[in-house]
Amino acid sequence: MTFALVIGGTGLVGQELMHLLLQDPWFTHIQLLSRRPLPATSGKSTTTVVDFSSLADLQEKIQPATHVFCCIGTTQRKVKGDRKAYYAIDHDIPLRIASLASSKGFTSFLLVSAVGASAQSDNFYLKLKGETEDGLRGSGIPCMAFFRPSILLGHRNESRPLETISQKIMQALGSLFQGRLSRYRGITAREVALAMIHAAKKQENGVKIYHYAEMTAVS
Repeated sequence: MTFALVIGGTGLVGQELMHLLLQDPWFTHIQLLSRRPLPATSGKSTTTVVDFSSLADLQEKIQPATHVFCCIGTTQRKVKGDRKAYYAIDHDIPLRIASLASSKGFTSFLLVSAVGASAQSDNFYLKLKGETEDGLRGSGIPCMAFFRPSILLGHRNESRPLETISQKIMQALGSLFQGRLSRYRGITAREVALAMIHAAKKQENGVKIYHYAEMTAVS
């Protein structure tokens, strides 16, 4: 039996991931952690309301599983420009979950990061993602996979005008990005989700980084 733990299942990639996991017989149960109650989707999945800031609450409620799929992330608008709040969501939650997952014997952690992620970056967002990746490397989980998309393509339930414009530009100019620049092409949320599932099934120990070419090769 293969159990999956999903964090950030209501976002663009997270929704695609949940849909695919529910349809895939290889995964026998999915636990979705959420800050609020969500409508039931399948007898194969369980939604657990948690306080992501509480280690004790997470310790109590996380069920035994094998794979962690982490798609959690916020935006400057949602945190009203508060970088500390941004950091608490995109950095602290994944590391807190990874620490508990390691102690519970999980075998893989799969994270949606960002192209250009680097702890040495001068860009706040890319530095944040890089520091998150670096923190996860030391969690002790055997299989660690980081997925670094550029612009995510797909329909969001919330309005993001600038992102919509960026999506259209990337769709029009994507073919111009060749070689190493191909990692900056727009990629669909479904392609990212498929790549995450593929990596989970391969279960390769060590740290693996997936850019556009690696993610689209398995979709």
